[in-house]
Amino acid sequence: MVIRTAGWARALAAAVVAGCVGTLVLGDPPDELLLFLCALLAAATLVLLWSARVSAVATADGRLVVRNLTGTLTVPRDHVGSIEIDDAGPSSQLFALFVRTHEDLRLRLDATLWPFPTALDRTARELRTWRDGRPEPFA
Repeated sequence: MVIRTAGWARALAAAVVAGCVGTLVLGDPPDELLLFLCALLAAATLVLLWSARVSAVATADGRLVVRNLTGTLTVPRDHVGSIEIDDAGPSSQLFALFVRTHEDLRLRLDATLWPFPTALDRTARELRTWRDGRPEPFA
């Protein structure tokens, strides 16, 4: 099981980067638009870099490898206590999946940052199924 930033978000960011670069290089944007294009290019580039870094991989041999912006941590399946959906931060309007270990370590999965908690339900169910060691039913 691999958890990454949504493919449509990565594709949209790449399209914005390509459009901004194309406009800046090939076009002659008016001065009023230049600052906006540069800011949009910087934001889309940051989204691409961020999404290339963050992920969570639940392996068949029982390891959860979490890559966040601050580092990589591997948690064995038998150490995973619960999987929760919660606010991503004290001042954030985003939600994320959190893994709580039996050692009471609470680990946020940055790849799941999303503005709507209900969109994370399916991913949380799949991760709980992995934690419990039950195979996924065929769809």
